[in-house]
Amino acid sequence: MRVVDPFDRPVHNVRISVTSACNFSCFYCHREGYVPNGAEMTAEEIGRIVKILAETGVSRVKLTGGEPTVRPDIVEIVRRISEVDGIADLSMVTNGSKLAGLAAELRDAGLDRLNVSLPSLYPERFRAITRVDMLREVVRGVEAAAAVGFRQLKLNRVLLRGVNEDETRELIDLARDVGAVVQLIQLEDADPESPLIRRYGITLEELVETVKGLGGRLVHIRHDMQNRLVFDVGGVEVELVGPMGNPDFCARCTRIRITSDGRFKPCLFLEENTVDFLSSMRSGASDEELRQIYLRAVSLRKPYFGWVVPVAEEGGVVAGR
Repeated sequence: MRVVDPFDRPVHNVRISVTSACNFSCFYCHREGYVPNGAEMTAEEIGRIVKILAETGVSRVKLTGGEPTVRPDIVEIVRRISEVDGIADLSMVTNGSKLAGLAAELRDAGLDRLNVSLPSLYPERFRAITRVDMLREVVRGVEAAAAVGFRQLKLNRVLLRGVNEDETRELIDLARDVGAVVQLIQLEDADPESPLIRRYGITLEELVETVKGLGGRLVHIRHDMQNRLVFDVGGVEVELVGPMGNPDFCARCTRIRITSDGRFKPCLFLEENTVDFLSSMRSGASDEELRQIYLRAVSLRKPYFGWVVPVAEEGGVVAGR
């Protein structure tokens, strides 16, 4: 089955926040764009909803938080999802603070890829950004993840003007040492003119210039992921994520989000169109009833930055084979 939204965008990946809790307090965190208003989903409930989505064509799952590794059952969550037929790619975004003791278990449970957020390699800067003194633990976690052999290891960094944009070379050097990909990300906010963006934001053009200034050459455009630019910098793959004010990014979005309290969230920046499914699940809803709730959520998807794709069918989703 192929499910598309009213703007003819197929939905084949889901980003699941498994908890809103985090052991870091990064000042720029968007907290996945929502405030939780209920209890967290159980591992069993997460596995069930992923199974239902997989039957509609979702094949890629990314786990996030808060910080997913603060959940004591995170390995069980990974195992349940990895066992779902149709899920071809299971990844996780983590701050890396608990990876040293978890990397091997996560890999054995079926986690394919890992993204570790690493805002700075300078202890003072790291502490100022995250409000914790755990850089050493994170670097150990990165090394542990590299050692156990995930399909891919990425080092993520949100570039912040006047804070960490001058240490990109150091991140690339670490990636080279551990065999990782680097992902440089624009600071995100629902308002492109917000005080946060005005003070710390960096444009996509500036990201490109930063990478070119380090000798980077464009080698690939990820048409499967919002036309992201991929550079080679001294043998290290560096991918740029530039969503802010970017209608092309939104036009090519293939993702639905799930909040930790069991709501479908069609867009990071929109809160008013979330659709609760956990209440129905806990009240005994069938898989087909939950599937219809999901399709309703897909029908509410719309590009946040710009209306650039013609409507596929008035008023809802299009499901076909």
